[in-house]
Amino acid sequence: MARHGPPWEWRPAHATDSTTPSLITSGDTTDIAVEGPYNELILYWAFDGNGTWHSETVAGPGTTYSAPSMILNGNTIAISAMGPYNELLFYWATVGNGSTGSWTTETVSGVYTDYSPPSMILNGSTIDISFMGPGNTLWFDWAAIGSGTWNSEYVTSQAAAYSAPSMLRNGSGVDISVQGPDDSLDIYWGPDGSSTWTPGTVAGDGTTYSQPALVVSGNGVDITAAGPNGSLYDYWAENGTNDWSFAGVALPGSVA
Repeated sequence: MARHGPPWEWRPAHATDSTTPSLITSGDTTDIAVEGPYNELILYWAFDGNGTWHSETVAGPGTTYSAPSMILNGNTIAISAMGPYNELLFYWATVGNGSTGSWTTETVSGVYTDYSPPSMILNGSTIDISFMGPGNTLWFDWAAIGSGTWNSEYVTSQAAAYSAPSMLRNGSGVDISVQGPDDSLDIYWGPDGSSTWTPGTVAGDGTTYSQPALVVSGNGVDITAAGPNGSLYDYWAENGTNDWSFAGVALPGSVA
């Protein structure tokens, strides 16, 4: 399915929260990916127990306009980020002795398609990436590892996503959570091998004021997000249900 922003969106990308780093461990190193001061993509790494940090440029100035998302796939580091014209870009390199060396670039989704930092996971033999598209749509792109061929699925209609998504693998499928219209908190679940996404409402209007974070917890999922007036809430439900419980984590004024 083609994705094109309206003509007035034809401008260089500018994502919010673009300085947020992404962190992984890779064998005996700790690796951090971050957008640099000139919109470059930089990887910092250090051997465990060693306070000496090294840096390498993944992509040069003018290439990166969002917070990156980074994963480890065997002996390969993969990083995704929004490019200068709202395209979604994917970088990968084989891990060497600490440094990676040569980075390969792939275009996941073309210009004027990506309007948020991506969320990326390793899902068996595929790499999955979710992001907010034009018109506040929500998209799910995936590729078989090593194929270089990216496929797109439409998760939601327009005016449904109002934050960057958070995504995880859960059992035999994938969960994606996002701030929804009217500051609700929404979740979408898609089984492996299917392009059908089941929506659910975690919390109603006026409850959610940030990108959510989620984690698998036992036979269910926990989701947290900022609430009204700088509060913080946690929500949880068993898999296969839409019966969400919640608890206040921090009082108003606790979250920036």
